[in-house]
Amino acid sequence: MSRWLLYSCIMVILLCSCSDPGRVIGPLAPVLEIDEAPAWSPDGFTIAYHRTIPSSDGPPGVYLVDVRGGKPRFLAEGDFGWPIDLRFSPNGQYLVGCWAGELKIVNISSGAISWVPTDVHPSMQPDWWPKGDSILYTTPFAPGGIRVSDLGTDSISLVRVNGNQLIGLYPRWSPDGSRIAYSTEDKIVVAAIDESNFRTVATAPKGYIYEHPRWLKDGRILFNAYGGPALTMVVRDDGSGLAKWPVEVTGSDAISPDDQRIVVYGDDPSASGIRRIVLFVADLFDPSPTKVHQLTFYTPPDSSKV
Repeated sequence: MSRWLLYSCIMVILLCSCSDPGRVIGPLAPVLEIDEAPAWSPDGFTIAYHRTIPSSDGPPGVYLVDVRGGKPRFLAEGDFGWPIDLRFSPNGQYLVGCWAGELKIVNISSGAISWVPTDVHPSMQPDWWPKGDSILYTTPFAPGGIRVSDLGTDSISLVRVNGNQLIGLYPRWSPDGSRIAYSTEDKIVVAAIDESNFRTVATAPKGYIYEHPRWLKDGRILFNAYGGPALTMVVRDDGSGLAKWPVEVTGSDAISPDDQRIVVYGDDPSASGIRRIVLFVADLFDPSPTKVHQLTFYTPPDSSKV
């Protein structure tokens, strides 16, 4: 079975069961993923995330929390499965995310929600252009392909190189907005947005899958490798310097603006009888436990107030 067919089958299951395709939980065990889809604000002070179940903080939905921890602020409603793929706008005033295959924008100040113009369903994996007025996204289903939604004109364009439509997952703008990185079945590809060229920068060995690229400010690209032990890899945008990254970052996109830290998933140490997955802030270069602190905490809703 091809990766694309497999992914499409998985997406059908995900859309029905409200699961997140970016989740990497770990060993088989009773697991409840409490928090997911973290995003780091451009000013470096705030983490947005999706809480999947009711808690003492409020209902399921989008929350904001100081990167140092503290009481989260409820921002927008969600449910157990949605939203995922949260990303801050470059000015930090908005969040974009995927709600059951629809892309929505949330105003950070008011919580007001608007829709991103799209032409396919499901639309997923959005990313803001560094100048802020366009959103890159993709879809795993036919007609497929990577697209750009222009928020100023409500127009949608396919991303092409040499006349060929680009088809891939996890499209991400380069820091200067001139290129995108994306993943195919077994490759990480970098394409110029002016349609002039594209380059495969990493090809997976047989039995492995490469996916989920993320740009660093120096032009290097982090991505995940699956097929054996889960690995995070790094490669330069010219295809050189392929190497294992020292910290496993699983499905998180939430890298700090200075490229020094990342939000990762981990087990809530206060849980008993079941694994609860919450969020931690870790050093992007040093896997030492002393470099990690717990960011989000779960306590059940007060039944006396229900």
